[in-house]
Amino acid sequence: MLKKLVGVIISLFSLSVLANSPVPLEINGQKALVFINQDPPGTRCNTNVQIAAEIANAYRLPILILPQTAVPPLTPAPS
Repeated sequence: MLKKLVGVIISLFSLSVLANSPVPLEINGQKALVFINQDPPGTRCNTNVQIAAEIANAYRLPILILPQTAVPPLTPAPS
């Protein structure tokens, strides 16, 4: 499971280089992992937040979680 998660993270960072992102990819000089939340407000078990919390517990990197309304329409998610 950890190998799969690390592989997904690496592929996501390589995809973010190819796509122009409307959000900052670096925070304090360190690359940030960006999630765009598509769940309605008030959803208790948000998958993106759970994944971000697990990654934050294992690795020291900034994580940015944005609501879908904070990015322009039809913007591909960098996560």
